[in-house]
Amino acid sequence: MAAKRDQKKKPGEIPMLEWIVGGIGAVIVAAAIGVLLYEGAAGDHSPPDITVEIKEVSAVRDGYRVRFEATNEGGEAAAQVVIEGVIAKGDTILETSETTLAHLPARAERGGGLFFATDPRAAELRVRARGYEDP
Repeated sequence: MAAKRDQKKKPGEIPMLEWIVGGIGAVIVAAAIGVLLYEGAAGDHSPPDITVEIKEVSAVRDGYRVRFEATNEGGEAAAQVVIEGVIAKGDTILETSETTLAHLPARAERGGGLFFATDPRAAELRVRARGYEDP
C-alpha cells in the first residue's frame, strides 16, 4: 500500500495522456491553418460556371411546377443567381418563368422550382442560368 502512494504524481505534474492529446490537437489546428492558407493562395479562383438540370415536372393546384438543380462548377461563389425557364414551340415562346437563388457557393448545388400555367411536357422546356452577382 505504501508503494502505491509513492507512485502517485507530484502536484502540478502533467500526465503523459494529456501531452499526447494536446499534441494531436496542435497537429490538427496546424493542418487546418495550412489548408486555409493553401486555398487562399493557390485555390481555384475561376468564375462561377453554372449549369441547370431539370429534376421533375409535376402538376400543382394552379398549373405546373418544374423542379431544378443548379450546380456551380466554378471556383467562386455566385449571389442572386437568376434561373429562367422558357416553354417554346419552335421559335414561338409560349411562357416564361424565373426565380432567384440567393447564394450558390463554389462547387455546390442548390435546388428550386419554376411555376407555369402551360404544361411544359407538351412543348420544349429550356432552363438556364441568366445572370448572377459577385458576393
